[in-house]
Amino acid sequence: MTKLTHCYGVIPFTEKLSEEIQYLCIKQINSPSWSFPKGHPESTEGPIDTALRELKEEVNIQARIIPNFFYEYEYELESNDSSNIIQKTVTLFLGKAESTAFAIQQSEIETAAWLPAPKALKLITFTAIQKALEKAEEHIKNKYFA
Repeated sequence: MTKLTHCYGVIPFTEKLSEEIQYLCIKQINSPSWSFPKGHPESTEGPIDTALRELKEEVNIQARIIPNFFYEYEYELESNDSSNIIQKTVTLFLGKAESTAFAIQQSEIETAAWLPAPKALKLITFTAIQKALEKAEEHIKNKYFA
């Protein structure tokens, strides 16, 4: 049986740490790859509210969502008991961080770091997340540095 699920997240960025744009990447516990904060909606939460709540919960960061950008990808995985296939859709928004200080949610996140795109792309091994970062970087450069 296939179960459909959707989660929402934020690609947090800052220009405060150096001349380069940097992105807050996370490595979840028991995950081989780095990614961005994301999670499932609670009750009547909308997509952006979910993404911002997950950002706050996972790394204690607040951000301003940048209009006219989102990146969506899908993948499948087996449920923990291998009885179901889960088809997951992920929507990532772009968010300008209000601060560079962060604190990880230790129950879910192993570590996090502010990284320029080239370094982040080396740590992110999932192609769809790499593509999301590349599109985010392109959007920021076209909007802010055109």
